Amino acid sequence: MATSVDDIDELAPVRVQRFAKGFEGVLTRYLDGEIVVVGHGTSCALTLNARVASVSATAAMIRHGSGLIFVAMQQSRLAELRIPPMPTDVASRCSGCHVAIDASDGIGTGISARDRGETLRRLANGESVPEDFRRPGHVIPVAGDLVVGGAAATPQIVLMLASLAEGASGVGAFTTLMSVEHPCEVATPSEGADIASRLGYHYVDGHVVRKAFYGYSWPSRPACGLSSRTRGPIVG
Repeated sequence: MATSVDDIDELAPVRVQRFAKGFEGVLTRYLDGEIVVVGHGTSCALTLNARVASVSATAAMIRHGSGLIFVAMQQSRLAELRIPPMPTDVASRCSGCHVAIDASDGIGTGISARDRGETLRRLANGESVPEDFRRPGHVIPVAGDLVVGGAAATPQIVLMLASLAEGASGVGAFTTLMSVEHPCEVATPSEGADIASRLGYHYVDGHVVRKAFYGYSWPSRPACGLSSRTRGPIVG
């Protein structure tokens, strides 16, 4: 059974206010459209607030990641946009993946950082309709809803981060961070923290995100989920 972030209080243990020092900084940088590296399991993901995805940040995700950009969002929103799931078996590593899409207009081939950034922002726009997208494309939406009794994988962790920052409407882009030492392999959390430091990104462990999601309330969260620095056109 899947659940949305609106149902979290029914699942959460006692809500507390003891969390990793500096997590407010993670949310602020995420809201401002900066890349945040999230370590989870044996790998890391580059994550980005899809609502304010700039060309430069999207290009950085492509450059340092696997090349595939995913978007964690709620299943109900995917249904509203009529983006169908990919047919997969139960053991698939991408059981929540949906058909890849592009923005239906205002882009070129769809594969450039500029084009994919436009698709990301459009996916995060609550006023978008099915006609705003074409299929197939170059951005892969993934249902990141929590599943009762199931383990939280990367899409769920990314959607938790997005929801902490922007509430139930949060949409998070992500890609697997690749190793610098072994370019054909994914970066481990240890290497991911080093890469984040070198590139000037914030690093956070997925366990910290989960802990925050189940019991954190950020009283100073900006109105509409956006900080003052994210308002206006996305030109970077």
